[in-house]
Order: sequence, then structure tokens, then C-alpha cells
Amino acid sequence: MPSLLRSNTKVFMQFKVGDVVKPKPDSTVALASGAGCYDVAVVIQESPFLITSWGSDMLWSLMSPTHLMLTDIKVPDDVLQKCMTRLPGYVKPKPGEMLTKMITLAVNGHAGQFDRGGKPYILHCFKVMHYLDSDEEEMDCIALGHDLIEDGKITFQRLREEGMTARVIAGIRALTKLPGETEKEQLLKVLANIDACHVKLADLRHNSDLRRLKGLTEKDFARMQKYQRWYVIISNRVNGKPYEKLLDEIK
Repeated sequence: MPSLLRSNTKVFMQFKVGDVVKPKPDSTVALASGAGCYDVAVVIQESPFLITSWGSDMLWSLMSPTHLMLTDIKVPDDVLQKCMTRLPGYVKPKPGEMLTKMITLAVNGHAGQFDRGGKPYILHCFKVMHYLDSDEEEMDCIALGHDLIEDGKITFQRLREEGMTARVIAGIRALTKLPGETEKEQLLKVLANIDACHVKLADLRHNSDLRRLKGLTEKDFARMQKYQRWYVIISNRVNGKPYEKLLDEIK
């Protein structure tokens, strides 16, 4: 069985899914099992509070999460996804189930939002998925959710709770512009994730359609030049050009 730490506490708001915790310095409780001791554990459920080791199959328990403290360690999405499969009663999503949830999230997340041409923004998300033309459910989810964090009311934690896989979350994360992020930082983040590259090409294709705009300004033309520049660089990445060599093309 997986290494799980349980508590009867219904809700422990200090920690959230994906946090990495460790025993407090003055705690008499250790993350221990017959196989040895562990320095940290990952929160995989908030209510009831549940944490697991990164890779052990040994089982242990903890009296209360009050013995724990938060660390600044960040869990990679693929590691967190593996940890989440250890939840009691975990069932792998059926084909189409994740996409159905993402459609609902995207529609609700972009409710009341409109593009520059005055059309509901959700239509852009569906158009990106259409241009992507993928047979992979995870890729369709990334396309539908590519602006969900940036423009919507959804968080990465919510995506995990809704059963989105690590691949989907990583793709959306790479496509999400963060506050204060430069254009170069954005592009580098996309290039580092091949799924994000494919979705971004579909996104740029639709965003470059001048028919979507009611009127054209100098800012629009400048934005189109940026889109064209990004499209060439990302296309080179998709076509096999090494990531390192692309760095020379980014100013």
C-alpha cells in the first residue's frame, strides 16, 4: 500500500493540494516507516487531510497535521499526478470524461468574456481546439483551457481537483502568462513544452485572423508582427529544431 499520512481533521486550511510539508522542528512526530524516515511529504487531499511520500509503498499515519510545516519545495506536475493516483478509491478517468469536465470549466471560466470582435471568448477556445485537430483527449483539454488560468476564474488546484492530468496542467501552465512576465520569458516557457507549442500554433493562427477584429489599429499590426515572429520560432521547435539552438532566434 502507498505511504499515507491520515488525520480525522475534516478541513485543515493551512495546506493545499500539491504543497510539500515536513515535521516541525519541535515535533516528536516523524515521517517514518519500517523502511526508514522521510524528510518531506506531499499533500494530496485537503478534506480529510491526506499526505503521501514521493515514492515509497510503505504505510504510516500521523495523529494531527498540526505537527507539520510548509516547505518551499515545488512538486513537478508529473510527480504530483503520480501521487494523486494513490488516493483511496482513485479511478482512472474514462475516455471523454476529462474533456467533458474541461468543456464545462472553460465555458464557465470564460462566461461573460468577449474577444476584440465582440464574440463570446469561449468560441476562440473551441476554434483553437479545432485548428489543433488532435486525436488526443489531453491535447484537446490543453487547447480548451489554454487561457483558462490567465483570463478565467479557475486555478491550477481546481484543475487537479477536477481530474486533469499532469500533462494537461503542465501544458496549460506553459501557456499561461504570469504577471510581470516578459515576452521572452513567455516564449521560452512555451518552447520548453512541446504540447504547448502545438496548441500555441493553433492559437496564433486564430489570433492572426484579421476578420475577427472590428477595426485595425497600429497596435493590432504590431501584435500581428509579434504573432508571425512567434509562429516561425515555434514552428521550428515543432519541426525538430533543438530548443538550445532556438535561443539564438529569441531577442
